[in-house]
Amino acid sequence: HLAQCVLSGDATNAGEFTGLDNYAGVPTVDAGSAALTNWGPIIDAYESLLSKNVNKENIAAVVSPAVWSQIARFTGSDNHPINMPKELEGLRMIVSSAVADTYGAGSDESRIYIGDWSQMFLGVSGNFEMTLNERFADFDMTGLLLLTRADMQIFDEEAMT
Repeated sequence: HLAQCVLSGDATNAGEFTGLDNYAGVPTVDAGSAALTNWGPIIDAYESLLSKNVNKENIAAVVSPAVWSQIARFTGSDNHPINMPKELEGLRMIVSSAVADTYGAGSDESRIYIGDWSQMFLGVSGNFEMTLNERFADFDMTGLLLLTRADMQIFDEEAMT
């Protein structure tokens, strides 16, 4: 849940802080509503960051498994794979189910978070509380619930997109 809060947290919901989706000042690149079929929107986001002098070595992308699959299947009109452009070769891609595929009206609309993640800080403080959830015992499983206080701060909003 912590990773989901970092990306799409809404401070008006109990137990969440303001995530990237709701953080004022974080620029976005609209890729339209069609399926991702080429590197264009990712290059646009990368360019947006580079135009703000973001260090190229610090840029990484966080994508859902479904988006990762779309990217892996990029093919040209000749049905041959479209490889990552040389200019993007240093781009690290992190695949996480914390990125939802339900941002739009349908169930297949996702986002790609690209930015200099060294400019985002996650603070965790206070006491940790861990409790045993005994309902899992019926299935010979152990379930633990961990509670903590956390918040996020972005020091350079323009380093994220």
